[in-house]
Amino acid sequence: MMTADLSLFHQTIIERMNALVTFLAPDGTILFWNVAAEQITGYPSDEVLGKNGIWKRLYPDPVYRKEITKMIKDVIEEQAYLRNFETRIITEDGSEKHISWNTSEVRSQEKEITGYVAVGVDITEKVQNKRQLREREELFHGITYAAYNGIILLDEHAIITYWNPAAERIFLYQKQEAKGASIIDLLAPDTDRTLWQSVLAKTGSHELTALRKGGESVPVELTLSTVTIKNRPHTIIVIRDMTEQKVSEAQMRLLSTIVQTSHEAIISVSKSGTILSWNKAAEEMTGIPEESALDAPVSDLIRLTEGEDRIAEAISQSDHAVISAILPDRRGMEHDVIISVNPLSGGEGFSLLVRDITKEKKAQRMMIAYIREATARLKMPVEVVRENIEDILDMFDDDSLDCAAAALRLRVQMTHLAQIAETIRELNAALTGEDEDIPEAYRTFLLE
Repeated sequence: MMTADLSLFHQTIIERMNALVTFLAPDGTILFWNVAAEQITGYPSDEVLGKNGIWKRLYPDPVYRKEITKMIKDVIEEQAYLRNFETRIITEDGSEKHISWNTSEVRSQEKEITGYVAVGVDITEKVQNKRQLREREELFHGITYAAYNGIILLDEHAIITYWNPAAERIFLYQKQEAKGASIIDLLAPDTDRTLWQSVLAKTGSHELTALRKGGESVPVELTLSTVTIKNRPHTIIVIRDMTEQKVSEAQMRLLSTIVQTSHEAIISVSKSGTILSWNKAAEEMTGIPEESALDAPVSDLIRLTEGEDRIAEAISQSDHAVISAILPDRRGMEHDVIISVNPLSGGEGFSLLVRDITKEKKAQRMMIAYIREATARLKMPVEVVRENIEDILDMFDDDSLDCAAAALRLRVQMTHLAQIAETIRELNAALTGEDEDIPEAYRTFLLE
């Protein structure tokens, strides 16, 4: 190839390069400015060639321009070239671009500097991507640092590469202790290692038992997702300490058991008056199953022949009230009840505690009737004893005492006194709650 053809070939390549190529005279005058230079900077060659003012346009900040000019000069003077030197330029339309410069001296055969060749690659997109990546990393670290849940990053071998402060708080291992360790060796109980291995191969949420530093077990929920970092698979694990939730759930189960096994109807009602909960005792008392009660208006199900207005008043005033009432059920039976109305915490509604006192009321009525009957039973023998004793006293006063007759009459009074004593014993037993001691004949009489 002829020298002229070779020169033309080189010039064509330079002109069509995707990088800014310029040749500067020793005084900075632009002698060459390729097409890519025009496209990158926005300045056409006819505005640039033969001049050196382009640098003030590309670097309008005098402080920054002076700084990079000195750095370029110092490096070239020391080693005659400059590689991968990144600067910011301002283009003709005012936008900012990042350029990576490679600059070298051009010397004559006599070793004199005849100029400088500068090649600038537009790395704006690369810089922006790096900046965005850095911002995302900062955001990731900011979020994970402040997160309440533990966040752990694993490589493809389940080795911990990231361990946030919440993970330190949950498991008591500091970051430097956890990083580089196998998560299974660090957290999995010996009996659950196979289960942990199985879970780590999946995504989604899973409940497991983990070990804290020191050997204490802790219930946790793991939410796993996969991500590719630098062409390698990684696993992100969000770990939630479920200790408080498990305690709360246990307390709720206990409360639910207490409510469901209570002999008293326990009903919760929303602010709007619909039923939120309905226990077994409420079912038995009213004859209405839970599935029919839930979400129904309480006024449709709890119908009272007495006390309804007081319940409505207590609910409207968000106040506590204890009300005696009669509750008819769906079987046509009436129940004597005591209803305790209490506002729920947070103003979310009300609870109704309904105690069926029908048996107590019946026993009370029976007791009153028995006391009346026992009193009547006592009255006659007491009157007889009183009259007979008066007769015996009269015998003494008239000096007509017949000892045999008096003794007989006294023996008769002993019989009456024994009857009085037995009735008093029965009455005492009934009054002390031992109503089973009421004679069956009287019990039958009272119940009829």
